[in-house]
Amino acid sequence: MTSPRTLHFMVIDTMTATAFTGNPTPVFILDHLEGWLTVECMQLLAREMNQSETVFLRRLQAPDPSAYAVRWFTPYAEEPFCGHGVVAAAIALHQTHGLSSVKFEAFGGVKLSAVVAPSTSQAGAATVVMTLPSEPVDQTLDGAGTVKRDFARALGIREEDVVAIGRNSLMDVVLELDPRVDFSATNMEIDPVKLLKASPARTRSQVVTGAWGRGTFDFAKRVFAYGSEDQATGSTYCVLAPYWAAKLGKKNLRAVQTSARRGEANLVLKEKEGLVEVCADGIKTIEGDILYPDIARSTNLAQAKLRNRVSGSIGSV
Repeated sequence: MTSPRTLHFMVIDTMTATAFTGNPTPVFILDHLEGWLTVECMQLLAREMNQSETVFLRRLQAPDPSAYAVRWFTPYAEEPFCGHGVVAAAIALHQTHGLSSVKFEAFGGVKLSAVVAPSTSQAGAATVVMTLPSEPVDQTLDGAGTVKRDFARALGIREEDVVAIGRNSLMDVVLELDPRVDFSATNMEIDPVKLLKASPARTRSQVVTGAWGRGTFDFAKRVFAYGSEDQATGSTYCVLAPYWAAKLGKKNLRAVQTSARRGEANLVLKEKEGLVEVCADGIKTIEGDILYPDIARSTNLAQAKLRNRVSGSIGSV
């Protein structure tokens, strides 16, 4: 009897230096294969991992050994971009191949770079500095019909506690709350489905944010997408860095994501270049092997589940 085929993977807790916090992100490095796994195979692996995103990497056919193609899958669909997935990918390549600088090219055409080094704050963790495009709020929704009232009701707060509502080209809705409102997970239970129902059509995510006079942070956020909470995100800093830089009059910012698992990042807005530099930690918590998916046995079940989910989304967070 032959041994079953397996694939190696690791899980990186991202946007944190502390294990079992942040966003747990599985990573598969596929350099040993002749080509990409099929989409069906990657989708099944992501469904089995059952995290907000699973990352797949392959070295590009180029002289540069630090150039990698990257793909991100939720349990239900492939996404063109995922910020915390970049952090996980950079750390996985640093630990397996010793790479300290990586260039990523996503299937959606997005090109990114990341620099990674051992963390100075926690043994075993690593620090990643990635550069993302700035995507500032370009549309105000405060006066759009009943939007403000609907979001206030969805959050269970007074309408006057909603300071501003805006949206960017990625269709992230930014909800700024009064700084006196403690919207952290330990203080406020937020129903993601109610937020989703209150949102304008084609919304990618709902980003609840506010100035944060607690600790050393400039602002806080919680992020919701497709009817669930994302525990620690990266791409929403594309909108929050320019937003809070303008509000606070500073380009160097410190942010905290006050979800149950919590996440942190240091940001630098490079306004002239139209970029946001995000510095965040990550730490490996799991490493092992998983059976190579048997597509013939699994496809019918997967397709049944996929039909019940939204697959035409703009991107992940």
